[in-house]
Amino acid sequence: MAHLSPSRQTLLDWAHSRREQVSHPQDFRKNTLVSDLIWGEKSPAIVAIAINSVIVVAPLVIGALLGIFVNFGQIGMLVLASFFVSLMMIYATITQLILMMKTPKRSLLAIAILVAAVFLPFTILARLGINYYHHTIWLFSIFFPLAISFVDINTMFMTLLSQLSILILLNIQLRRQLRLAGESA
Repeated sequence: MAHLSPSRQTLLDWAHSRREQVSHPQDFRKNTLVSDLIWGEKSPAIVAIAINSVIVVAPLVIGALLGIFVNFGQIGMLVLASFFVSLMMIYATITQLILMMKTPKRSLLAIAILVAAVFLPFTILARLGINYYHHTIWLFSIFFPLAISFVDINTMFMTLLSQLSILILLNIQLRRQLRLAGESA
C-alpha cells in the first residue's frame, strides 16, 4: 500500500491541480474526479487499492455464486469478501493519511503502523486469552474468517456496518487533508 501510494509532494500537487480544475468548469467536465482517482498517477491510491482488492476477491465471489465453496456457502463467502475489502480499504486509508503527514520517513512509519494494525489486535486478544469463538471483536482483525463461523448474520452485518462507518470517517479526514493541502499549495 505504501508503495502504491504517491508521495506527499505528489499529492500536494494533485490537490492543487484539482482545486484549479474546480475553478475552471470547462476543464472539470473533461477530467472528472472519479476518472482521475481511477486513472490518475498522482491521485491518492485508495481507489486503485479498492480495485485491486475487488480483483482479488472476484474469483472467490464467482466461486461462491457457482457453489464451488461448499464449506462456507454462498453467503459466507460473500461476507468473507466484504470483510476483506473493507479491512483493506481501512488499511489503505490509514496508510494514505500517514503518508500525508509532514514527518520524515513517512513510508517507514506507514509500514510500521500497518504491521501493528494487522498483528497487534491478534497478539493482544491471544495474550488476553480471548478465543475467536467467544467474542465478535475478532471480526475487526485480519483473522475474521475464524470468527465468522461462530457469529450470527446480524452480528456480521453490524460489524461490517461499523467497518464501513470507520472507512467513511477516515476518508472524510483524508478528503479534508487533501482540501487543505490544495488550498495551501
